[in-house]
Amino acid sequence: MGIKSLFVCGLLLLAGLITPLTAHAQGMRPATKMAVGEITHFTLKLNESQDFAVQLGAGSYYIAMDMKRVDEKPSNIIARVQLLKTNGVMVNGMLMNVNETGVTTRRGEIFKQVKPLTARLRVNSDTGTYEVWMRVVLVAKMAFTPFLSGDGDIKPLGIGGNDGKGGTLKPYEWAYHSATLPAGKYDVTLYMKRVDGRSSNIIGYLQQMDVYGFDVNGGRINMNESGTEARKEMRLVLKKPTKVLFHVINDDAPMEYTVGIDKATD
Repeated sequence: MGIKSLFVCGLLLLAGLITPLTAHAQGMRPATKMAVGEITHFTLKLNESQDFAVQLGAGSYYIAMDMKRVDEKPSNIIARVQLLKTNGVMVNGMLMNVNETGVTTRRGEIFKQVKPLTARLRVNSDTGTYEVWMRVVLVAKMAFTPFLSGDGDIKPLGIGGNDGKGGTLKPYEWAYHSATLPAGKYDVTLYMKRVDGRSSNIIGYLQQMDVYGFDVNGGRINMNESGTEARKEMRLVLKKPTKVLFHVINDDAPMEYTVGIDKATD
């Protein structure tokens, strides 16, 4: 074999060694296909990230996630969603940032896509293992979806002291309540009473949510009192008839609770 032939064989051998390495280096991780408007259900382990392939047209979108800690213990719920091109180039490194405390949470963010994109959504867990329900929906087609992470039953409320609704919550349990109210000013109250009758901590909260089940900034009653029972209130101002939604969570011993809505007198 001549020198030229040996040189060509050497190049072919070198190419055979390099090509698989290059292909591996440039290869993309697997991505689960998802469609706009559909709910994708998966488990995200501690320090794990998963990719989801989705075709986005031009428009404004909601990305929404219900999350539940698999261990069902109240602690941090921390996760991130990133938007990438199909080749792995980052478009938005913080499309959604979840940083909550509890057993469950629902988060939603609006983002705008200027032109069509074959995209990847990369979901990262920074602490804990979670069961996740994720969806991407055009803003114009967004509608309320029942709470998927745990007890999602929504109990009715009415106006007036005799129409307050509640029940009993174990430590770190929660409940949802809703009412359709005319325009006006209202006082919303949260009453909590220790089931054991002891004079000790009374810790929980009531969070107002919007029509999609996302937290409303400023619409919150924080209960952190001492005794056998406590009551706190917040003002609710509605400019038009509105269906309101409240999330009540007990963060301490078993509690009896009541949510009340009364027309404001001042």
